[in-house]
Amino acid sequence: MKLTADETCFLTALVREQNQSGCRGPAHDLLRQHAYPDSPPKGPGSLSFSYDAVPLTAMLFQTVTDLDALDEFLRRGARVDAPAWPWASVEQYRVRLEEARAEWTNRRPLSMEPRRQGTEDKRPSISSPATKQPQTNLNRT
Repeated sequence: MKLTADETCFLTALVREQNQSGCRGPAHDLLRQHAYPDSPPKGPGSLSFSYDAVPLTAMLFQTVTDLDALDEFLRRGARVDAPAWPWASVEQYRVRLEEARAEWTNRRPLSMEPRRQGTEDKRPSISSPATKQPQTNLNRT
């Protein structure tokens, strides 16, 4: 499954909010507004207790093998201050979510390895083109 640039930007914002602010921020507000309007902003039943969007966010990292780079991308990457909802409707979101679930179910397991200090990775990196943020070099196979 190939994510669009808009999906990549939104999902990057979502995973960084999960890791940096406990699921609080504009991407979670948009997710709640468009897809889960009955979800409370915090506590039981909130998005911070939900794993519904994980198959979609996992598509950002489907070939990542470098745990250090993944940690850097999630915990230290710049937050996306004004993400846009990338789907035309909640139905389109749900279709993409189901596509991601199917791909996640059929994925090939990868070996995760910490980056060796002093080595440079020449493989492609993950980036969020819509945000024009610096790329984070993640090992991909």
